[in-house]
Amino acid sequence: MSSTPSWTLASVTSEASAATDPAAGRSFWAQAARRFGRHRLAVAGLMVMAGLSGAALLAPVLAPYDPAALDPLAFAQPPSLAHPLGTDTIGRDVLSRVLHGARVSLAVGVAAVTINVVLGVMVGAVAGFAGGMVDAALMRLSDIVLAFPSLVLVLVLVAILGPGLGNVILVLGLMGWPQIARLVRAEVLRLEAQEFVAAARAVGVPEHRILLRHLLPNALPPVLVAATFGTAQAIIAEASLSFLGMGVQPPTPSWGNLLTEAQSMAVLEGMPWLWAPPGLLIVLAVLAINFVGDGLRDALDPRTRL
Repeated sequence: MSSTPSWTLASVTSEASAATDPAAGRSFWAQAARRFGRHRLAVAGLMVMAGLSGAALLAPVLAPYDPAALDPLAFAQPPSLAHPLGTDTIGRDVLSRVLHGARVSLAVGVAAVTINVVLGVMVGAVAGFAGGMVDAALMRLSDIVLAFPSLVLVLVLVAILGPGLGNVILVLGLMGWPQIARLVRAEVLRLEAQEFVAAARAVGVPEHRILLRHLLPNALPPVLVAATFGTAQAIIAEASLSFLGMGVQPPTPSWGNLLTEAQSMAVLEGMPWLWAPPGLLIVLAVLAINFVGDGLRDALDPRTRL
């Protein structure tokens, strides 16, 4: 199975009619939903992400303690009835910190990808539709961003701006747009060559309306797939930055800085309840999101038969 979805002329025709015929639009998305529903791993991943997102949103209710509260009588205690996931080396409840850390890590992933998609769609749509010098200038700008190793550039930018939740979201958001822009540009250029665009121009539809009502909606399926995988990458990037001490700063918990607190050999060997929960949740979230992305990729490709 290829990593990049290919779109047939039949799908372009159905998508083009969806722009003017609501019934056709419902038919395309209904078929995609049915294909997605047959992808068992994707459905399982969606259920896992729904559970993690619900736990993150309800963290103030579900967490048994304040994540920053210290218990002077329970330093580095193993899991117990009072503390189901134990306590850390200064007496904070691990379960409460993991739940609140989920809010931060998942929020970083969603917010960073939102910035990626907004910037990428704008740049890619303008580049593909305008062409000429505008296209060349925007694509060379994306080449410059892509030329730098992403982790190195992120570390430099965070070092300049300073660590913190807002800066991490901003930096990760500004780093991921070139891939989205190139994808949207390619889709816009391909769709512009289709007959429905020529027909729209022939009847006098304004250029901006063709872009906003016909080209961009039909370019959304591959963007949705890319955004899904980008969310998983952003969660890993946030965990990496926080583990290095350049991401979300204590006492605000995130899955990454929870791992930082457990990086000494004594803790790794003697207190696995400090690193196992956040580590496993990072793996679980990334796998679930990737499964959802695989399901979307297959569901939005009309040639796929699941």
